[in-house]
Amino acid sequence: KLYSFAYIFDLDGTLIDSLGDICGHMNHVRRDFGLAERSQEELVPFIGHGVDYLAGNAIPELGPEKVDEIVTRFRDYYRSEPHVHGAIYPGVRELLSEIQSRRAAIAVATNKASDVAEVALKHYLPEFNFQYIAGPDRVSHRKPHRAHLDEVLSKLGIQAQNAVFVGDHDVDQQCAEAA
Repeated sequence: KLYSFAYIFDLDGTLIDSLGDICGHMNHVRRDFGLAERSQEELVPFIGHGVDYLAGNAIPELGPEKVDEIVTRFRDYYRSEPHVHGAIYPGVRELLSEIQSRRAAIAVATNKASDVAEVALKHYLPEFNFQYIAGPDRVSHRKPHRAHLDEVLSKLGIQAQNAVFVGDHDVDQQCAEAA
C-alpha cells in the first residue's frame, strides 16, 4: 500500500476556476445552432450536475431530442481546447505541494468526463501527479451518489476515515455526507 491518507478534490470550482471555459464552450455550441450566447449568470445554475443536465438546460430551445448532439459538440470543443478562460485558484499549487510532501494520495472526483478532466489537469497543474482521476465514466454512479467517492477510495486502497473530500457545490456536499 503506497498511501495511508488521501485528499480527493472536485475539479471545477475547487481546483480550477473553469466557469469561463464551461460557459465559453456552451456558448460556442449555442452559436453553432444559430442561437445567441447566454451570460455566465444564466448558465451557472446548470453547472455541477453533469454535462447532460447542462446541455438540456443551457439550450432548451432545441428540446430534449437534441441533448445528445449538444453534449457531443460541447465535449468535442472542450477536449480540443479545455483551457480558454480558466485559471487555478490562488493557493492551489501550494496546497497540492504540501500534500505531496506529506506523501498522501491526491485524487479527483468530478462529474466532468475523465479524459477531459485529465487534459485540463495537464494544462493547469502539469507538475502534479494525481493518483486517480474519476469522472462519471470511471465509476458506477456520478456524484452526488456515494459510489463516486467509495470507488475512488477503493482504487486508492484507502478507508474513508483516512480521506478528505474537498468540493465547492451542493452536489459535493451531498456526496461527502453520503460516503
